[in-house]
Amino acid sequence: MRFRWNRAETDLERELAHHLHELTAEYQRQGRSYEEALRMAKREFGGREQVKEQCRDER
Repeated sequence: MRFRWNRAETDLERELAHHLHELTAEYQRQGRSYEEALRMAKREFGGREQVKEQCRDER
């Protein structure tokens, strides 16, 4: 059972990282620097732990 939980957490981390990367890239396409784009993406995305908790609740 623990293996499944660890696998699910790893998958969730990867998915969140992918979404953050995509949002950062979108801001860069709009002409923002990487640093500014990342900062904006993190602000829009929200707190990582809070987002993870919301995802877990939806499962």
